[in-house]
Amino acid sequence: MGHGAPLWPYQTPALLFYFLNYPAICIAQPMANHLDLATPRHYLLIFPATLFWWWFFGLEVDHALVWNRRGRRWLLCAILIAVGATILWGAMIAFDDAFRWWFEYGQGLWTSQILILLEKLSPAVWGFAVSSMIAIAAKRAALG
Repeated sequence: MGHGAPLWPYQTPALLFYFLNYPAICIAQPMANHLDLATPRHYLLIFPATLFWWWFFGLEVDHALVWNRRGRRWLLCAILIAVGATILWGAMIAFDDAFRWWFEYGQGLWTSQILILLEKLSPAVWGFAVSSMIAIAAKRAALG
């Protein structure tokens, strides 16, 4: 039937790590590819990027996205809206792509195929989360 190691349980940790840390992997993986770092050496870049991502994410949540800047708030608001809209657009494309895959190849809700869907949904889930955070920051920047 299939070739190679089965999806469950051998590939599950890597898929869950990918899902939970997609923004960091999205930034660090091209650098690892450029340096020809194959698995497991690519974690030398991905792990620190993951730690930095969660530190940054936690910092933003802790500070409740409060902007203390005065002056050109309209420019900051416009930039945030443009970046957030771009990320949201990419998330919607990823969401559409994941469910097209699911309806063509998915074999049911309680199979190991759900892990592949989770991997494919990573950009969409994180895109929606990050664009929501940016929208909140834009609102706070606009209101002062």
